[in-house]
Amino acid sequence: MTDRQTASDEPLSEGDPLQAPPRCLSFDIAGDWAHFRRVDGSVVKQTYKIPPRTTVAGLLAAVIGCDRDEYYEAFRLARSAIAIQPHFDLRTTNLPTNILSTTKAKLQRPEGATRRKTVQVRYPKPTVKRQQHNFEMLVEPRYSIYAYTEDKAFYNELRTKLLEGRSHYTPSLGLSECLARITSAQEHTGDSIQLADPEEAVTEVDSVVPYDIDSVVPNGRIEFERTPAAMEKVFPGGRRPTAFRDVAYTPNGPLEIRTHDTTLMTVDDRTVVFG
Repeated sequence: MTDRQTASDEPLSEGDPLQAPPRCLSFDIAGDWAHFRRVDGSVVKQTYKIPPRTTVAGLLAAVIGCDRDEYYEAFRLARSAIAIQPHFDLRTTNLPTNILSTTKAKLQRPEGATRRKTVQVRYPKPTVKRQQHNFEMLVEPRYSIYAYTEDKAFYNELRTKLLEGRSHYTPSLGLSECLARITSAQEHTGDSIQLADPEEAVTEVDSVVPYDIDSVVPNGRIEFERTPAAMEKVFPGGRRPTAFRDVAYTPNGPLEIRTHDTTLMTVDDRTVVFG
């Protein structure tokens, strides 16, 4: 991991998204539950239905065991490409959850524990009041992920882990409690990933697409989300989004778009839009 460049302490300058990668890795990820916390707050902790680009980058970093702030540079918009294909139906439900604070002041040691112990264990104080929040949860979600980065060390390590069916950290869909399964990992090169040259003015796309009012065909129900697309490290110990993107998708199948100003790629028999 030492030959991979870490995120800079300076703010990142986001360029145009990389839309036509020369190769990519793909896999399916599914779980019983998912929660991708919306950045706009409310009493109900709402979820995005499509995992944000930053969440997918964090998932890939977890597969190879990156530290929290080590992967931002590898997934800058100008040097990486990600496409997300949801599998339908994306259902949600509200799940009341009791929340406990994990700040040091509200944790205590077991009776008889001393500071000379090699392992210091703390647990929530039973007298501290719980707070109940409604979490909007996705029920049995499944997605296909397509990913590429120009960071060769990151890409090669990710390819090894995925194709061997291994992951450094347990995959999850948003919250760490939402454990997930990664299956059907493949690498696509050569003829299996190509620029598409559609003959028709309108075509169906399997992935979500960057929303453009002039490109999306209003055919049936269309949903939109504005999600974080890139991150940077800030001190002390924080991070913040450096870019957002609007995405469009349909809850019932492929999305129809006009092809005049969209870079389409075919990955085996699927048509996707990277960003």
